Amino acid sequence: MFNVLVILRFIINHFSRYIYGGILPLDGVDPSDIFDVFVAAETLNCQEIVNYLQSYLIKNEAKWLKEHLSLIHNTIFQSNSFLELQNYCTDIILKYPEKLFKSSDFTSLSEKSLISLIKRDDLRMKEIDIWEHILSWGLERNPTLLPEPDDWSDDDFKAMRNTLQECLPFIRFFQLSSKEFLKRVIPYQKLLNAQLYKDLLTYHLDDDNNNIISVIQPARVYISTDSESIELQHESSIKKEEAEKSMQMHNLNLIIFLMKELELVVFFIKELE
Repeated sequence: MFNVLVILRFIINHFSRYIYGGILPLDGVDPSDIFDVFVAAETLNCQEIVNYLQSYLIKNEAKWLKEHLSLIHNTIFQSNSFLELQNYCTDIILKYPEKLFKSSDFTSLSEKSLISLIKRDDLRMKEIDIWEHILSWGLERNPTLLPEPDDWSDDDFKAMRNTLQECLPFIRFFQLSSKEFLKRVIPYQKLLNAQLYKDLLTYHLDDDNNNIISVIQPARVYISTDSESIELQHESSIKKEEAEKSMQMHNLNLIIFLMKELELVVFFIKELE
């Protein structure tokens, strides 16, 4: 949670220089501080600042954004004011999901954010990998559970099922190979709906879809090509040019807006002190 007084002082110290000098000196400022101001600006209904800072983060702090995707994803999808950054992060995650799913803070991802990703058809991950990450995410929320399900009690399975109940409908179990189903799903069968598990057994052992009641979801669009690196660089270049144009268009409106708001911000600081 950001400190309102610190945020307001940041706005005055940096944006007042922009008003009077035409330069916004954010170089050297910790990107986490910029992100806090970015979020605080939305809370204070300073949309011009929001627009400016999300463009700045995309243009100048792409590495930091990619290293903190869980934090960012959890935050920016709480509001429609962060559309530019939402699109940028979603584009990266869908094409390069390992940047999020294999990150050290993946398990801190909120349930809402996690579901928003695993329900998509264009998430470029193998289904078995998605299932493995969902299990890891669930284990993190049940620290008393042992890693292997063979050691779980009925209460342990119940706890894990309650944790994953909103995520399980988005796992496309029918798209797993029979070997994957045997080794990585059957040990967790108590997590699944009885009808789903019965249908999965029929599908993998009998190969007869006529008696299956559960919905068989289509496979995701899983693509892994060497050209993706070139494609991302090209799109990054386009986004950079768009961000530069966007920032230029915002400059005049930002000066006008901040001149009106600065007096109110100073008042807030005096009140807080």
